[in-house]
Amino acid sequence: MSGQVYRIIESERLPSQVGAFEFYYSRRFEMAAMACACGCGHRVMLNLLDQHQLIVEEGLPTITPSILVSDAPCLSHFFVRCGEVEWAQQWSKKMVDNVMQSQVRRHVEQDRKQTAKRSSMRRFVDWIASWFN
Repeated sequence: MSGQVYRIIESERLPSQVGAFEFYYSRRFEMAAMACACGCGHRVMLNLLDQHQLIVEEGLPTITPSILVSDAPCLSHFFVRCGEVEWAQQWSKKMVDNVMQSQVRRHVEQDRKQTAKRSSMRRFVDWIASWFN
């Protein structure tokens, strides 16, 4: 696959299947879909709101940080810079599992903090409302 590059295809909705070196980008939903760089055919979804950053130059994507395909048997790990694939260190299944568990713990903690924050805000609103009842 040498010499091939990913090119941006803007689309409001992301397709369920993507071809080799296709990079679909939904500006509205801040999501992207691309074919795995290894050629296995797996569709890789990228959350551009809080997990990855996309820079587009002359129709070519640069994505940071690296992309780890943790939900496919290939466990590919790579960068996309100006549309070109740069392979990163290969991860073992155990390494991937450890990172995924860490991510889940981080999200649970964020959700817990957000719930506590809403509860405090709700109490404050109720306190203010009590003045008018």
